[in-house]
Amino acid sequence: MEFFKIDFFIGGIICFYSLCCLIILATVYARVFSIGINGYYVFSNAYFELHSTTVKGIRFILGWLPIFVGVSFLQDEDNVENEPLDDYRKDLYLCNKPTPVKVGFKLLPFLSVFILFITAFLLFFGNQSIDVSLATLYNYFLKMMQLILGDNTLKENFIINTHQILENRSVIIFFWMIVILFYMLLNALFLLLDILIPTKKWIVIFTMWIINIFLFWKLTALLNAFYSIQQILLMFFNIFIGLYVAGIPTYFLTIFFARKLK
Repeated sequence: MEFFKIDFFIGGIICFYSLCCLIILATVYARVFSIGINGYYVFSNAYFELHSTTVKGIRFILGWLPIFVGVSFLQDEDNVENEPLDDYRKDLYLCNKPTPVKVGFKLLPFLSVFILFITAFLLFFGNQSIDVSLATLYNYFLKMMQLILGDNTLKENFIINTHQILENRSVIIFFWMIVILFYMLLNALFLLLDILIPTKKWIVIFTMWIINIFLFWKLTALLNAFYSIQQILLMFFNIFIGLYVAGIPTYFLTIFFARKLK
């Protein structure tokens, strides 16, 4: 069996640089509104990290599990209760910014992912009319959600529909578009829960973890309709390799250029 799958390897690279676009937008937002940046994170550093350093007061951390890329701003409301504000840099703290800036900060992840979704949508459907493309994607996603929630009567029709949609189109861009769509909806849900339960962050985070685990389990089961378990494992293996190949050099290049900047 062929272990290296170029399509999924490229998919991993695309996923990483898509997430990097979010980091770039967050950095630009921080610069425009003079918000201090605490650190940049490439991959999850649960329990240990592969590398970390501090450049000009900003932490750079390289984790080991390629499921996360992020940036943290100088203290928000969660941290102010536990750490005294630094008077010298007080104007850089997000908690001291006007309410519209704080609201923009909360909306930034969703808006950033929405831009990526629009890009993937236009690339995948090409010259097809927008209304037909939206109807096609809506009907397909509706069937997918019904399958995820347990309606197996649609499985055969869903497989046929998938092959029809993918005819003469890129599997990688389709995969990218669906992943971004789920990510966008999860961001919207997180934002809604954060508004409804503003003082119970742990409930929001715990709920999102449960939803993520459930979706990962169901989507993996859904993939089993198209691929064997061995092929699915190889798919994730190649995606992770693509993430590492893109992520590690980008991390060290970012540190190199950060040190060169005045």
